[in-house]
Amino acid sequence: MIQSLKKKHLVLCILGTAAFWIIAALIVICEMDSIKCLFETPKAFEELKAEDIKEGVLVKAKIYMIYDYYSYYEEDGTVTSKEYLIPVGEKEYMGMVCSGSEMDIADKNMQIYWDYTDGKDIGGAEMEELEVEGTIMPLEGESLRYYNQYLDAVEITEEERTDFLPYALQVNYIGNETKGGLVAVAIFTAVLVVVGTIFLINGIRGTNIKNLRKYCREKGNEELYMNRVEQFYESGTPVQGIRVNTEYFMAVRFATVYFAEARDLIWIYPSIVKHSVNFIPAGKTYSLKVCKADGKQFDIQMKNEKAVNEAIDYVAKNMPYLIFGYDDTLLNMYNGNRSEMVRQVTDERNKYLGSIETE
Repeated sequence: MIQSLKKKHLVLCILGTAAFWIIAALIVICEMDSIKCLFETPKAFEELKAEDIKEGVLVKAKIYMIYDYYSYYEEDGTVTSKEYLIPVGEKEYMGMVCSGSEMDIADKNMQIYWDYTDGKDIGGAEMEELEVEGTIMPLEGESLRYYNQYLDAVEITEEERTDFLPYALQVNYIGNETKGGLVAVAIFTAVLVVVGTIFLINGIRGTNIKNLRKYCREKGNEELYMNRVEQFYESGTPVQGIRVNTEYFMAVRFATVYFAEARDLIWIYPSIVKHSVNFIPAGKTYSLKVCKADGKQFDIQMKNEKAVNEAIDYVAKNMPYLIFGYDDTLLNMYNGNRSEMVRQVTDERNKYLGSIETE
């Protein structure tokens, strides 16, 4: 019995481990381009030529000249990021996407450039060095559409248009992810690996029978009591995974083992939890609540209400001295005056066991 339960638990844990590790592997595969960038040395943006502008190139740039912007994004009426036009190579141009303090510096430099080209007196205004790191990525979707609309509006020739490269420097990006996003992905992936490893360790250690082993060990003769529990397990047919006699209570759901001495139980009741999503009913979950004298509880999951009722009927038939059913009075008593419940159940149990002996 012990080995079969342990083996079943190990199989389920291995399946859980495989699921977590596979998800982690898929995340790594999806983020492989960004991960590769982590091990690359950023190239100096100022030294790049037009033919060097490719997807996934990690760069470090010192930018002064900001010609214009062709797109911006806002939330709640506040501009959160902009896409600017910057020089690259010998005579080419490309986009740059930034936000926060980098956007503030870019706006300042762009305004100085506008004022200068408009013939305004810029006084002692100087462009501030914008030092950034990021990844060059191709323009796509809305960004590409706005970029092309901008080029259409400035009325340049087709030959001049070839100098405007359909790429943008994504500031603070590593591959396809922001630095913060990549850190979050790395942490999430690490958590998946760790959780999967914990599943595997638990399966190998047989944690599903840990409490059972602890009980037998505390009795002073682990082998003797393990054999007694083994005999109890093999002696009867379970109902909804539950076995009971005058000495023990055991429930096995999937590979989880709930075990207690019969004298430790005092109250059993059904639990039905209704679920909803945005006030729309989303099903119910059913379980059997088994409350012990020490205040600890088993929450044994069941398939449906019928299964719960069958389990209660079975336990009630074999342990009629327990308290069954739920109401607030019983809950308050269990939380505030449990000793009285224990006394009542103990008295009824002694009477029940006495009646069995006389028979």
